[in-house]
Amino acid sequence: MGPVTDGKGLCAATLADGHITRLFHRKQLCLATNRSLLSITQRVLQAVATVANSILARLQPDHDRMHVVHDTTPDHSATLRAGTMPLPDRLSSRDIATALQQNHPPMDWSWEDPQRTTAAVLVTLTRHQGAWSTLLIQRPNTLTHHPGQIGLPGGKKEPADSTPLATALRECHEELGLSADILHPLGAMQPYDTRTSGFRVIPLFARLQQPFTLNPCAREVDEVLTVPLRPLWLQQQQGLPTHFQGGYHYLWQGRIIWGVTAVILYRFLERLQEQTSCASSSSCLAQS
Repeated sequence: MGPVTDGKGLCAATLADGHITRLFHRKQLCLATNRSLLSITQRVLQAVATVANSILARLQPDHDRMHVVHDTTPDHSATLRAGTMPLPDRLSSRDIATALQQNHPPMDWSWEDPQRTTAAVLVTLTRHQGAWSTLLIQRPNTLTHHPGQIGLPGGKKEPADSTPLATALRECHEELGLSADILHPLGAMQPYDTRTSGFRVIPLFARLQQPFTLNPCAREVDEVLTVPLRPLWLQQQQGLPTHFQGGYHYLWQGRIIWGVTAVILYRFLERLQEQTSCASSSSCLAQS
């Protein structure tokens, strides 16, 4: 006969086995929970590191923000002649200069209005990835005036500024670090009077020679945007820009370009449209 175990012994053994099983499952659950928490913690730390690196990059001094822009696109002269490039990229810099000079706008201070504060802005034009582009700046949110807005480089007239172009070139150098010797003037357009701030803004235009080095002023510039003219022009052809706070605006890569900047670009592209119609015929197309 084998060993005899009474009922109490069997019950105790069964209870012990159940307790051990529960402890085992509980331990497995704790291990799985710890692994899950570790994975979540790692992802959170990675996200924090990404945000921290982004903040540190914005806090770097100006010399660390410098970068050189090269024109790596081929010569499109033959394509321009064939008329196969999309508009307004078909226009040469000479075409643009001709369009700006149609009304022979003066380049001196004869536009000044004693009742208004005179300012000048510079529309820089450069070939970027085979298309005409302009440089816009996004203002820091910390500024008192126009925080976070997208605008053209420029500012108020200083006593030493001999012409509106001198004001625009000086401001462009202060804000973007661009030297005047790589900016080739193309012309000007009629000034724009702001509705509320009492400014008379004179738009100047210049071809930006490649390569160029950008050294934006961190106090005045949060980001430099290279905005192609083509999508803005297409918006106008489709009935845009629409109205934003009572004026024109463009949409570009999730951003809103509005105010004086939108009005100046709108008038400029309208002028280019007229020149484009002329340039489409062989008798009007200028040499690059």
